Amino acid sequence: MIGAKFSRIFISLLCSSLGSFANAEKLALADIVRMGMKRSPLVKKAAADLNDAIATTAQYRGALFPNVYLDLSTQSNRNSQTFSNLSTGSNAGAYTQTNKAYLAATQPLFQSGGLTAGIEQRHVSEDIAVLAKLTADQTLVSNIVLAYYGYAQQNRLFLAAKDNFEILESYNKIINRFERIGRARTTDKLLSEINLVSARAIVNNLDSQVSSQKEQLRQLLAVDELPEIDLEGDSTLTKIDKISPSEAVAIALNANPDLLAAKKQINLIQSSKDVDVSQDLPNLSLSGQLGFQSPDQPHLFDSSSQFGQVMLEFKAPLFSGLSSIYKRRSYEEKKVSASRNAELIQLSLEANLRSQLKELESSFDRLQLTREAALKARNALEIGNRDFQRSLISPQDILTLQTSRYNAEQTFINTLFGYLNTLLKTRSLMGINLEASYAKK
Repeated sequence: MIGAKFSRIFISLLCSSLGSFANAEKLALADIVRMGMKRSPLVKKAAADLNDAIATTAQYRGALFPNVYLDLSTQSNRNSQTFSNLSTGSNAGAYTQTNKAYLAATQPLFQSGGLTAGIEQRHVSEDIAVLAKLTADQTLVSNIVLAYYGYAQQNRLFLAAKDNFEILESYNKIINRFERIGRARTTDKLLSEINLVSARAIVNNLDSQVSSQKEQLRQLLAVDELPEIDLEGDSTLTKIDKISPSEAVAIALNANPDLLAAKKQINLIQSSKDVDVSQDLPNLSLSGQLGFQSPDQPHLFDSSSQFGQVMLEFKAPLFSGLSSIYKRRSYEEKKVSASRNAELIQLSLEANLRSQLKELESSFDRLQLTREAALKARNALEIGNRDFQRSLISPQDILTLQTSRYNAEQTFINTLFGYLNTLLKTRSLMGINLEASYAKK
């Protein structure tokens, strides 16, 4: 009876560890990733920042076109003659009035590169916002997948511990019966009870950790109540195609958003410098006015009141107190700092990626070994159970076999999710789109 029960328990655990039997009524990993992407405030904030950058770029681009406006004004003046007339009681010339209604337009012609540099600055800022949005997406998906794996891992460890407790409980009943008829020693009974109490404590501890992981996942999904989730799928034991470290690094250098954003910062500093320095260089603009001007409103729009003017304005700063020189020097130092920061990020990225690739290959090999050990531990316990029923081995031998079986199961589960977490981190470092990898059906 014990052997049949154990076989059912172990086969169920092993199948779930290999990612079989997905429940269609529960949400799979792809479903919760898509849910998190739709609800996350982090992603929504990054999207709003990106839209703001796009709108600001369009605003700067609009500076290339003329600025046209309508001006309607009435101006009244008093002068010394006015006050002299007031003292003598005369109203003649007390006020002078000017009424205007005209269209005005201004068009920058030359800003020493300031306009084009400003547009380039906004384009770079827009690119950085795109990378920030990608980083937010990658971070959210990574956190959701890690939380899902953590939840699934703790849940499987909990189930393994619960089944271990049930098996030990069954053995404890047998040993108690054997102790009464003299087939087991009192020390065997005490040892069985100690193991049973310890197994119960492990179950309680893992139950608490399952709740903690579940709450972490609920927070990431931004929901009030976590829906039913399939914790048996999306953990299939498959090895990814082998890729050389140099190929992986080449992909990462062109796709990792953190590195690309660091390089974009260099371009942003250069364009900001061009905008700032253009204020100290000559600029040329064209402006004009066309409309009506009259000292009295009734005749404002008469043909005789028409006026127009065109002005070409050239400004050339002559001396800025040497501030322009130090301004340029400051920007050059900022560029050097940004370049060194990009180099540091690249070196760290390469080192971490090479380390993760090595760990990924090693963890897959360990996974094969731990799965084989778990299968052998199950077979050993089944054989031991039959021998125990025939009184060929002692109760202590059975407890030792069960402990080995449970330890092997724990090691297999931990190694499985260690491999999956390493795979996730490797993909993230390479800049692979995590949403495409984990949110696809």
